[in-house]
Amino acid sequence: MGNNCIWAVTYLASLNEEDRKRFRDLRGNQGQLARTRRCQQAIHESIPSFDPPGLREFMETEKAQTNIRAKAIIDRIEKVLQTTILEELRREFGSDDTQWWTEGIPKQIRTKVSLRAEEDDSRRGGKEYYFDLIDYRNILTANWDLFNKLLGFGGKLNASKERRTAWISDVNESRRIVAHGSSGKSVTLDQLAQLEEYERWLNKQITQIDENEALSVGDSI
Repeated sequence: MGNNCIWAVTYLASLNEEDRKRFRDLRGNQGQLARTRRCQQAIHESIPSFDPPGLREFMETEKAQTNIRAKAIIDRIEKVLQTTILEELRREFGSDDTQWWTEGIPKQIRTKVSLRAEEDDSRRGGKEYYFDLIDYRNILTANWDLFNKLLGFGGKLNASKERRTAWISDVNESRRIVAHGSSGKSVTLDQLAQLEEYERWLNKQITQIDENEALSVGDSI
């Protein structure tokens, strides 16, 4: 039992600040049970033979909840990317389709998206509603001078665009997992933490844009 306590302590030490707060916030009978189960899960992952009654059912429920949280984050990230990228392209090339669409979107993506919209009779609306999440990475790299500082993550500004846009591939990989729940796979806690970091960073980037635009408007008055 002493080793089990060590594994539980190791699990608690591995939590980031936000997850620690969630753990501390688990109160009442159900909260205490959840705390116990999560510690048991950490022990089980290190010692597979440790398998107390009810743990497997708890782990399956946790997987489902993790995927739900991940999907919500991914949906928000995708929406912010769509809005931000389109606004920047329209600002740079012009709001007419012959401008931002033709000059800002790589031809391969234009062809695929146009076909998809045609097959759907454009029921979603404009072409911008038919992008895949991973398309945004290709749009960024095709307009790198425009997006490097704004949407490049990690490393220095002179780092490769492949490296600074790899975060979108990470998000897309998690999206594939949550989109195919029947496969039995789930987003790991590390992947969920990474998604949360990406979202915090992205929101900070967008906030800075809004603040800079507000300052520009103020200076022009």
